[in-house]
Amino acid sequence: MRTLEGTRTALGGTYPASSFYVNRAWAESHKSDAAKLSRAFVKTLNYMATHSAEDIAAKMSKDYYAKNQDLYVAALKASLPMFTKDGKMPADGPETVLKVLAAFNPSVKGKHIDLARTYSNEFVSDTVTVSK
Repeated sequence: MRTLEGTRTALGGTYPASSFYVNRAWAESHKSDAAKLSRAFVKTLNYMATHSAEDIAAKMSKDYYAKNQDLYVAALKASLPMFTKDGKMPADGPETVLKVLAAFNPSVKGKHIDLARTYSNEFVSDTVTVSK
């Protein structure tokens, strides 16, 4: 599950590699803050999409990858395709997450969940992204 292909094979779809989690009520009552945080998130994703794993690792605290920078860089290189460049939820992401959660979480299993109400691209829809 360190690669996009491996994740799709294991889970049957794309599992979002990064998310910005907030309560809906907070996002609706703090739109400016949510937009600022989302822009920072997308800027980070853009940096990741336009730089090598080595470049990204060089920006990280040395404590982050502890004793094995080469292993960290290799894992990061394999996982970079799992990150979106624009911060938007992948089309098949919510369905895959629901399937995974339903497999072990009794409060989700067998319940009807309106997936469109579980995420929003509102705060990243007008963010300009950089292509690799």
